[in-house]
Amino acid sequence: MANIPAIDVENVSLVKKKVTILEDLSFSVDVSEVLGFFGGLEDGLEYVIPLLAGLIKPSKGRILVFGVNIAKRPKLLRSKIGIFSPAISFNLNMNLLSFISFMTELYNYNVKEADKKLKELSSILNINVEARISIKNLSFLEKQRVMLLSVLFRDPDILLLDHPEICLDASSMPYFIRYIRSLASVGKSVVWVSSNPDVIQSAADRILFLYNGHILKGGEVTPSYVEFTVGNVHIDSFTKLLTTLNLMWSFLDEQRLLVRVMNNPDMLDRFLTMAIRSGAVIENINVSTPNLTDIYLDLCRRARSDENII
Repeated sequence: MANIPAIDVENVSLVKKKVTILEDLSFSVDVSEVLGFFGGLEDGLEYVIPLLAGLIKPSKGRILVFGVNIAKRPKLLRSKIGIFSPAISFNLNMNLLSFISFMTELYNYNVKEADKKLKELSSILNINVEARISIKNLSFLEKQRVMLLSVLFRDPDILLLDHPEICLDASSMPYFIRYIRSLASVGKSVVWVSSNPDVIQSAADRILFLYNGHILKGGEVTPSYVEFTVGNVHIDSFTKLLTTLNLMWSFLDEQRLLVRVMNNPDMLDRFLTMAIRSGAVIENINVSTPNLTDIYLDLCRRARSDENII
């Protein structure tokens, strides 16, 4: 099972009213991976999540979830999937307090465990609404945050996120991204669809570009990282600290490491704080920052010649 992708998409196309929306998509999502999809709504981006969730059927090809065709066992596989999309209506005629009680019972949490989880998620998502107000009377953004909370509360094996950033403010985003990264570190798989280059580059391990219904050839990129050459460290204790932050490293010699940190402010701050407190010396810094928008626009220009689409 460890070698089976969480999601495997094989030559999937989607045709609606004789118009080809998506054509010959093939990609996989590994266990413990956050895969980003970047593009515009006119490129068919809005159909990626419904297809992966089995909410709509592909016109051609197949989608496997943990090796099983989702078209053949949709109910069983959907139990492993959590979906967030602004397109999904969320007008429940119950208040937040009742909804929380319902979720606690549905997912068989004990009250103490549920309360801890809900407090954590409410803080991350900045949910601050009166518990007795009916969900259907909340604002659009409040409804979206409550829906996102309910998806995360379920703790599914696979998270399918369609522009979750639209319901979060700037102060919440770093905490939300950190939480999603923490889920991946314990074996969850995430597909994050976005038209925001800054968000997707901070969140994803790997990014696919979608243009005019196709995945662009040469458009699979990894987010930028900062590489630190770190000296004056006690290898055993320092690598244990790096493990707590889910960072990658390699040995240079008996007292020096090369540490790779995702280039976002929160992760860099956590690493540097830890390094300073441990007495480590930063000997060298190397930054590689691909500009996602420039890469996308360049690939789109080349794709128009039909030579760069897979």
